Amino acid sequence: MLIGHDKLIYPVPWATNAETSFLATASQYKEALTSAGFTVSIENNRRDFAFSIFEKQRRDLKENGGLPAIGLHTLIGVSAPIKFQNMVKGIRQGCIAPVEIIAHKPRFMTNID
Repeated sequence: MLIGHDKLIYPVPWATNAETSFLATASQYKEALTSAGFTVSIENNRRDFAFSIFEKQRRDLKENGGLPAIGLHTLIGVSAPIKFQNMVKGIRQGCIAPVEIIAHKPRFMTNID
């Protein structure tokens, strides 16, 4: 999600350029959820968790001598390394963040006599 005002460097895993990227702020996501009848109960910026995952992946790459046969990189293709580098750079610079929003929608209740 967008969390800062800096420009994101493209390409990233979800978009090749700004015209194909539709990021929004956490406030915009929460507003959309609320408008759709959801109640937002938790919002967590998962930046530190993401960096711990990135570090583990870096260690695994080094120890295993490369990428596994199957992974997100196989879906993204040859541009995966630069896309992931740009994503990490955007998180590091405070432009974007992996934000977790937990919301629930109350069950529809009817009065049955």
